[in-house]
Amino acid sequence: MSRALLLFLSITLVGQAVLAQDIIRCIHGDKEISENQLKQIEKEENALFRFSNASLRLEEEKVYTIPVVVHIVYYDNTENFSDEQVKQQIGVLNKDFRKKNSDTSKTPVGFIPDAGDAHIEFVLAKRDPNGNATNGITRTKTTKTSFSYSTEEVKHTKDGGHDAWDPTSYLNIWVCDLTSSGSKVIGYVPYPLSVGSANDGVAVSYTAFGTSGNLNPKYTLGRTATHEIGHWLNLLHLWGDPISAGCTSDYVDDTPPQADGTSSSLDCPVYPYRTTNDNCNSDVRGRMYCNFLDYTRDGCMNMFSNGQAIRMTTYLTMFRPGILNSKAFFENDLTVTNIVYDTTRNCGRQTLPPAVRIQNNGLDTVKVFDLFVSINNTEVKMTWQGILPVGQDTILRVDNVTFQEGRNQIKAKVQMVSPQPDQDTSNNSKVYQFSCPLNRDLKVVGITYDATQDCDEGMNEVKVEIKNAGSERITQYQLNYYVNNTLVFNEEWQGSLLASEDTTWVIKSGPFLGGSNHLKAIAKLLDPSNDQNILNDSIQVQIDCVSPLSIYPNPASSFLYLEGNDPQVESVILYSVEGKEALHARYSQSIDISSLKQGLYVVTFVTKEERIRHQLIIVR
Repeated sequence: MSRALLLFLSITLVGQAVLAQDIIRCIHGDKEISENQLKQIEKEENALFRFSNASLRLEEEKVYTIPVVVHIVYYDNTENFSDEQVKQQIGVLNKDFRKKNSDTSKTPVGFIPDAGDAHIEFVLAKRDPNGNATNGITRTKTTKTSFSYSTEEVKHTKDGGHDAWDPTSYLNIWVCDLTSSGSKVIGYVPYPLSVGSANDGVAVSYTAFGTSGNLNPKYTLGRTATHEIGHWLNLLHLWGDPISAGCTSDYVDDTPPQADGTSSSLDCPVYPYRTTNDNCNSDVRGRMYCNFLDYTRDGCMNMFSNGQAIRMTTYLTMFRPGILNSKAFFENDLTVTNIVYDTTRNCGRQTLPPAVRIQNNGLDTVKVFDLFVSINNTEVKMTWQGILPVGQDTILRVDNVTFQEGRNQIKAKVQMVSPQPDQDTSNNSKVYQFSCPLNRDLKVVGITYDATQDCDEGMNEVKVEIKNAGSERITQYQLNYYVNNTLVFNEEWQGSLLASEDTTWVIKSGPFLGGSNHLKAIAKLLDPSNDQNILNDSIQVQIDCVSPLSIYPNPASSFLYLEGNDPQVESVILYSVEGKEALHARYSQSIDISSLKQGLYVVTFVTKEERIRHQLIIVR
């Protein structure tokens, strides 16, 4: 049977199940799945399969901690339960996922060897996405009396819910009334789940969250959240693939197959338990009805299997690495915010030492920290003691340091001593690089001109800026200025040019040529001698001019004069009105036309790219 047909059947069967039940334990995989989603599911399953068969294995004793934010979306105070109820639910999760729940004693004897510790724990977030302190709980008063699992509206502020906190850094749990459209769903996770999407998270009914409050009598132990977070970590129901009908695999070897969910309308089954339609289950132990991924009441379920535990931690590390590196529960965080050093005023004089600003971005008072400052790879250590409140900063200055001419580097790294450890080391250091001016450094800053005016005028005017980029006073230098490799200006300057001061030369020369003109200025230090940085002693620029070609006088008699300076002109041809060539001459400023008869002619400038024509009248 094709997977597309199986998908159709599964949607139909799930729909019938929804109508047949009073309370629906979970909706997982009741929507049509696109071809792209199907490919993504298969890609993830193949990756998980390859990992499980590889020689690499997860660290058995490592505990994976997940930061949680609980979004309480309420219409009235009945649904706006206490912080304590949230903490109860977190406590349930930490026991269930670590196999520390007291009702493990109820696990049927045949399944005891398969019960597993997932090594996953949950902590309410201590920081929101903006880095501010939080208790990991948001509360949203809504105008909607209930929400539907099919629309995901509870996960969006614009629809009356609350937007997710970054799903790559937090497990988002929405708690609300899920009875919209007459259904009585108490929990759901989208299938397939797109990691990092706006709908990435878990939704639970307020009647099945925590262990106290206005809870349904069948769901008072907080196992709905346990069940749904299992889905969030890529577990399937025990009866298998949501997009296939019949007895299919949940991709976990140690959970016996079963045809469907064990009804929560019944009391806890008696071990071993098997229904009449369990033809796919040949295990003598029957159904693993005590598994958190079945549909039994809270008091009947008490275990994940070892295979499920491995599947969850594998998925967590492979597809949700951002969760494990989240800053959401960082309490201690000391930051180097910046390094301050005024190179303009102090470089070389050392009147004010460099300063390092340290800020307490944590959630607790800092009392002791060490600051390591490296000046051009020479390190000094300073220890600070005191009271640095949350959100406050302090400045430490580094005395008795000197900097060399040219490139310098200051590197600062802070290390928290009390309280410790610093849980976010990504912001513990900063590097500041700068250059101290040389003693003697004459610099050509630039050549400026007005392209429109300088190209059209018979005389152009450029400005050359010279600067003392060193620390010593300059009293004499020489400036050479070239146009198209021809020296047109050569002068010496004498005076007093202090550090950071500049002078500007105004240079006038003949007209620029049509086309490209290359300008170059070179400055040579004369007193004090030996410029220590010759790389900035010269500068070159290019100015492109287009000078229109014309003729005069017109009418003419003996000589025709050409005006314009386009170097692209190759020759000048005069044609009679009959189109015959009357004169062919090389391009020059004047052409002898005394041999031509009186009359009308066409003067043609021949360039490499075009022909430019003017009418000419010759008179005698």
